[in-house]
Amino acid sequence: DLATKRKLQWELSALSKHEYNSSRSCLDITLLCIGDEVCNKQLIPQIKACSEKENQCNFTQCQNAIRSFYDNLPLNVGKMLVFCNCNPSDARCQQAKEVLHSRPCGITEDNLPTCVEVIHSCLDDEICRQRYEVFQSKCWGHLTKPCYNDEDCLRSINRKDATCTGDDECRAAYIGTRGTILQTKCTCNQLMQTERPLCELFYHILYNQTCYNIDAFIIV
Repeated sequence: DLATKRKLQWELSALSKHEYNSSRSCLDITLLCIGDEVCNKQLIPQIKACSEKENQCNFTQCQNAIRSFYDNLPLNVGKMLVFCNCNPSDARCQQAKEVLHSRPCGITEDNLPTCVEVIHSCLDDEICRQRYEVFQSKCWGHLTKPCYNDEDCLRSINRKDATCTGDDECRAAYIGTRGTILQTKCTCNQLMQTERPLCELFYHILYNQTCYNIDAFIIV
């Protein structure tokens, strides 16, 4: 099948032999991917599917393309692509990052959902729910397992005490959430004080810099 074929192609890729290095910028990684025949070939369908034409793009096709790309990557390549960073003042790197991290289209900075809404949407979607549960168990299981998805229980967790496993199984599970609503930027701004603790916990789970070595997207 296509997935098996893509995984076999990666065995021929020089990029799959690279060691993950957290100091590499997204511009460096983009150039590496474009210069690698296998990576470039597999990245193109994602870029095409997620490019907005006349301010429109097919959200479902975009998500499918992102999942198809990341599901077949060797873990070291996935980590290079997903966890690359940029200096905020480096415009070229920021542009490269947007290409690599083709987030599902249709969400703009002006209409960001809350992180609670993102989790609720995910739990209502079978594919996303399955991937979220794997991600939760691999990264935060010791913290969230007693609660499962009971929000009253989750509210009792102090996010300042919340640490993730941060190992390769966790990072692989995080990469597995690409191409779902969990990849959407979210915020806790504009929420009432009573609603913020749960939202901030979800934000912490989704965007923990120490755990995933990523830039936080929105300051909550």
